[in-house]
Amino acid sequence: MPIELTLSPLPDHDHRYVLAVVRDVSERRRAQDEKEQLLASAETALRARDEFLRSLAHDLKAPLANLTWQVQVLGRRVRQGRLAPGELDEALQAIAFDAAEAVGAIDELHDLTRLAAGAPIPLHEELIDLVELAMHLLDTRSGATSHHIELECNEPRLVVRGDAVRLSRVLDNLLDNAAKYSASASQILVVFEREASENATWAVVRIRDNGMGIPAGDLPHIFDRYHRGTNVADIPGEGLGLSSVRQLVELHKGSVDVESKEGAGTTFTIRLPMEAGH
Repeated sequence: MPIELTLSPLPDHDHRYVLAVVRDVSERRRAQDEKEQLLASAETALRARDEFLRSLAHDLKAPLANLTWQVQVLGRRVRQGRLAPGELDEALQAIAFDAAEAVGAIDELHDLTRLAAGAPIPLHEELIDLVELAMHLLDTRSGATSHHIELECNEPRLVVRGDAVRLSRVLDNLLDNAAKYSASASQILVVFEREASENATWAVVRIRDNGMGIPAGDLPHIFDRYHRGTNVADIPGEGLGLSSVRQLVELHKGSVDVESKEGAGTTFTIRLPMEAGH
């Protein structure tokens, strides 16, 4: 028990007396400790916010710069009369991709601020084929990565009810993670399966890489907001992507799990309830 001891001499001509006052300062110490913890948490949150804003600025700058360049090149070729029909289609697809990347970064920021504040995220639900959604996502990403992404479809269709934009973002975040933490030109495997339990049938998507893996001590915290692996300090990131993935998957009444070994790659597994009759 923490105490505070105060000693005060008492005036007396014949003897020497000292007044000792002992106070229990447990509550004061507890309040001080809580204050220090709050300050430390606030400082951590501010550093994470600054890192996130820097990362967001980078994520927005790249597609907007590419979009501007594409428009300038397209305009110059039109003025010079050197634009073939096929080149026009290719340029428009590139512009659409870069614009979608910028809009996606802004939408993700909006969702993250809602989740951080505990506010609900409205889902625009519809029937979605996860296999088709992933193949469309990979088409839009073609040429944007040096990694070899291989699809293994054990089921031709996996139909769930959900928000296509947000489920696409979940897959995109996990693919980005797999590419970021594995060697250039290495393989990323995306597996589609169906699992049956007593009460439900699940659409299962596994995303596997052969990258640096996650240290065992980090695995229990890998979905915590602002947490980053202890072996990725030299790689830019804000520690928000996997937290967002888990929260969005859980909003769809699903789950996300991770298996990893440092130096031997990582597998993320998403399970979403399938729509009855599909």
